[in-house]
Amino acid sequence: MGRVNPWIFLLCGLALTAGACAFEPEKQWYKPAASYTVADFRRDEVACTKNRKLDEECLKQRGWTSLSGDVDKTRPKTLEEQERERKNVTPSVRY
Repeated sequence: MGRVNPWIFLLCGLALTAGACAFEPEKQWYKPAASYTVADFRRDEVACTKNRKLDEECLKQRGWTSLSGDVDKTRPKTLEEQERERKNVTPSVRY
């Protein structure tokens, strides 16, 4: 058996890392001020899944809320976020 080039291991490791970073993390759901079990969530999850895609609005209608750590990418930025971005912008320099 011949010697294996170490670059192959490096390339495989980089490919696995890049592939893992491409996926979005799974959202976590809970029902505020309610006692529930994993079975309760699984039942609602199955009922709200169409064509292997989870309908988040359906879960929300059933009382589920995503954890605050989940960021909604479609929501508009708050005034505070807009102001923070504006302050971080470096002004153009005139020569």
